[in-house]
Amino acid sequence: MKFNTPTTTVLYYIEESIKAYRKLSQHNISQIVPNITVDQALILLLLESNDKERLPK
Repeated sequence: MKFNTPTTTVLYYIEESIKAYRKLSQHNISQIVPNITVDQALILLLLESNDKERLPK
């Protein structure tokens, strides 16, 4: 009986892709604002977009 190893599964490749994307994102964010994480930047972007939606027209 042959089992798939983790390196041959789709989920493994998805996880590796996410890790690579977060690493690239962190590098790009750190060039603009040092000492901020990807998650913190995403929260700030979410708050900013939510503020724009609440502004009176």
